[in-house]
Amino acid sequence: MQDKKILILCPSRERPELCEKMLKSIKSTSLRSSIRLLLDMDDPTLEQYKERCYKFCDSMVIDFRQPITDLINKNFMFSADCFGWFSVTNDDFIYKTDGWDQKLIDLLDGKPGIAYGNDLMQGHNLPTTSVISREIPELLGWLQMPTLTHLFGDTVWLHLGIGAKCIYYAKDVIIEHCHYFNNKATQDAIYKRTNGKEMYDHDVLAFLRWKHNQLPKEVELLQGLLADYHAARALNPKD
Repeated sequence: MQDKKILILCPSRERPELCEKMLKSIKSTSLRSSIRLLLDMDDPTLEQYKERCYKFCDSMVIDFRQPITDLINKNFMFSADCFGWFSVTNDDFIYKTDGWDQKLIDLLDGKPGIAYGNDLMQGHNLPTTSVISREIPELLGWLQMPTLTHLFGDTVWLHLGIGAKCIYYAKDVIIEHCHYFNNKATQDAIYKRTNGKEMYDHDVLAFLRWKHNQLPKEVELLQGLLADYHAARALNPKD
């Protein structure tokens, strides 16, 4: 597993300048990451993305417009066998800690789990962007909970990680979230759409239904995965 990389999936729309800044920050700090930019073919700024961002990402997927959750899960399924860990990020993050990706991998210490850094907004309270061992989304069948549209994906991982006791926080790994909520960005049209009442109402209901109906079952699945891991380690302590 040590030769494996993290695949970072980054959906972006109508923010080529912001996305370029985010990509540069990953490229200048990461040791074990491959960046895939996910773009809409009807994005009016698509050509600007090609001009500004292509050289700073490892791959660029241009697809028909669809819910971000569907796009993330499709790209995860296509790549599940090729990477050891997965991460979903946004164009409003700045990666500041050198070797942040290796530090989060080291925090997992070979175990299936979820590791996240300090976004300088939610901190310990929410894994706004995290590194997730491949085995976990493979077991669940998704990287982003399927009934969501855009919001609450990080809250889902927090509940799963706490329930299965497999989530780890690195306070000194800084991945800054530059959001309008913390006055580090302007509330542009993308924020107004993705944080608007219609999307919030849909996603909060989807999250609450999942929490009531699916969370206990999926925590049990993750507990079984961890039990199998520890049993295998006990039989082969040098692995």
